[in-house]
Amino acid sequence: MEKLSDMLYQLGDGNVLKTALFESKVFSAWEEIVGSAVKNNAVPQKIKGGILFIKTKNPSWANELKVLSDNIKKRINESVGAQVVHEIRFVHGSKSAFEAQVEDSAFINLDSIVLDDEEIKYIEELTSEINEDELKRHLQRLLIKDRKLNRLRTGNKKGSHDAIGKKVLDRRKRAR
Repeated sequence: MEKLSDMLYQLGDGNVLKTALFESKVFSAWEEIVGSAVKNNAVPQKIKGGILFIKTKNPSWANELKVLSDNIKKRINESVGAQVVHEIRFVHGSKSAFEAQVEDSAFINLDSIVLDDEEIKYIEELTSEINEDELKRHLQRLLIKDRKLNRLRTGNKKGSHDAIGKKVLDRRKRAR
């Protein structure tokens, strides 16, 4: 039987999944890392090539956070347990666009979106061959959040399984 980790390496760079898990920790633990004052004035946008892009409420916040960027970077990497962020870049948008994003992220309650038993079973099957418990839990949470966000984007309609997941399960069946 082929291991899930081997299949993921075959589907693409094996480090991509682990990097995505670490990066997701940055976004989910943002307030814990920077505190509520910064969270209310700066929102992480994306991480690309080790560069974290943060949108600030105004240029003053961008300047203030630039001074603190080495400390923020250190706290992020310590929090996620890996060197995920090598550089931080700050951008600022219009106040209304920033406030809308902060409000949207504050009021989205993914707990209100319930996955059915079939979707949970699918996620458990995808992660069944991962032996490291912490990695398995994080991957399952990431897959559940992804599924719920996809439901949110599509008006809470049940979507089909993702292409990589199908490939993993198909290869597993062929190996048996």
